[in-house]
Amino acid sequence: MKYLIFFPLALVLLPGCQPDEPAKAAAETTKVAATNEAITTGPLARRTVSNSIACTGTIEIPPSDRLSVHSRTTGQVSGLRLIPGDYVRKGALLCRISNPELIPLQRQLLETSASLTTARQALERQKILSAGDATTAAALQDSKGRVALLTATYKGLKTELQQYGIGVDALEKEGTFQSTVGVYAQAAGFIHEVTVNEGRMVSPSDQLMEIAGTDHLHLELMVPSQQIGRLQKGQTVNYTLPFEAKTGTARIEKINPMVDDASSSLQVHCHFEGTDREKLLPGLFVNATILTGSQEVYGLPLDAVVKEGQTYFAFQMRNGKYEKTALRDAEVVEDFVTFSNPSDGEWVTGGAYYLGE
Repeated sequence: MKYLIFFPLALVLLPGCQPDEPAKAAAETTKVAATNEAITTGPLARRTVSNSIACTGTIEIPPSDRLSVHSRTTGQVSGLRLIPGDYVRKGALLCRISNPELIPLQRQLLETSASLTTARQALERQKILSAGDATTAAALQDSKGRVALLTATYKGLKTELQQYGIGVDALEKEGTFQSTVGVYAQAAGFIHEVTVNEGRMVSPSDQLMEIAGTDHLHLELMVPSQQIGRLQKGQTVNYTLPFEAKTGTARIEKINPMVDDASSSLQVHCHFEGTDREKLLPGLFVNATILTGSQEVYGLPLDAVVKEGQTYFAFQMRNGKYEKTALRDAEVVEDFVTFSNPSDGEWVTGGAYYLGE
């Protein structure tokens, strides 16, 4: 009975495997045929391309336009209303410094001015008397010396008070004393940092704030070092800001030939063109394209290459086989790939994806 059961089962099971083999072989044959049809070969293509270099950068200001603001006198801060990011025009009032010790200097100036007026009148009398031999030469000389001394004192006090920001003309004409002086912006720009607060006592060595001047904003680009041969002074740069699609224009002014070891890139200094610069802020990140002209180059369609990591590969026909070749300095220009190691012969010009599987 065991044999009667075993053999029928075997007969049922064995034929069940046989029909799948031809189907599988047919499917593989169809796949190979389809793959071969998708792969095309031919020589490298020659195309005129508009050369450009894509890169990134930031808007910077030179050290000469980073202005540290200081008070010219010791005193207490008042009238501080600015915060980082505020725009100020040249000559704008930034804050005030109160110092009662400025009053004695102003009084001394007025006293010296009065004494100088008296001394000059006395000198004129001495000159008249000297002309009539009614005074001594020593007395005349003393009058001249006193006038010279008071003149020097007056000029020194006046200059000192003007340096502090005291209105000397109003002081002399109206006798108006000031115990508070203003601190004004020496250039237009944005408040970058405020380092004091209302009511703080400061000295001339204390930085009150820093202004980032906008008169000499420039664009600093970081360009891959292998592109140095394509860079020239005067080339046009198109850039876009993160918050708008409008394209701005700049021009290459200087190229730093030193390669940054960390990023393997060159620093390219550019000047902005045009007058619409209200949205240009120091430290702002930009995307940029350097226009380097046009030229005829050899390359392959994008469909003819595969990318593995950061390297592009293509396939060249050698002895009837597809030989995988790494492309040096590969660059994608629209749907075309250029590279620095082209050679004659047959290349895969389409369907490289199937070979890369």
